[in-house]
Amino acid sequence: MNLPETLKKNWLQIVILVLPFILAGVFWSKFPPRVASHWNIHGHPNAWVNKGPGLLLLPIVTIGIWPLFAALPFLDPKIRANRDPGRVIEVLRIWRLALTSYSCFFSLLAMAVAAGIPVDMNRTITNAMLILFMILGNFMGNLRPNYFAGIRTPWTLDDPEIWRATHRIGARILFYGCLALLLTQWLLSSDQFLYVSLGCLLGCSIWSIAYSYLLFRRKKSATL
Repeated sequence: MNLPETLKKNWLQIVILVLPFILAGVFWSKFPPRVASHWNIHGHPNAWVNKGPGLLLLPIVTIGIWPLFAALPFLDPKIRANRDPGRVIEVLRIWRLALTSYSCFFSLLAMAVAAGIPVDMNRTITNAMLILFMILGNFMGNLRPNYFAGIRTPWTLDDPEIWRATHRIGARILFYGCLALLLTQWLLSSDQFLYVSLGCLLGCSIWSIAYSYLLFRRKKSATL
């Protein structure tokens, strides 16, 4: 694939990656010499650094997500062994866009805070996180066994049928669970919204592990 084709195929990814650098360059003089680099559980800044690393380090790290995902089909033996690797690669491409978009959004949010724009960090970041997991969940059912992404337990990795069943149900729970949280968030304070969301995501992870093990036990019992 030549350069024009690469740019045409990946134009959205390129925009996501370069946008923080463009905005940082345009508004650089508006930012103070030191900016917030970390926020506590209540959404209040509790650490500051010079604006160079504070605003540009995350966008630089985000760039590394692209080659990492591009290398997965060559590094992961399960993807190489799959009869339809293109399907896995397409899902990973969508996940890559979602993850880099989330990272880009956080970079822009840090710039907004540095510029003095009032932001409810807890609610904003929690909303972005839930939207991210909704996107991941929406496409998770199409994932095929691999060592990098998805519900990777010893039982899903060992049995493609358990992998598919776990991801089919897990994807629905993740998508609709995040959607329900987004729609009902105004019943909760910012802190409560964060705690409930993290608790639900943790619960979904525990459920996925337990469900894949249950399927393994059922299948093992059926073969005895």
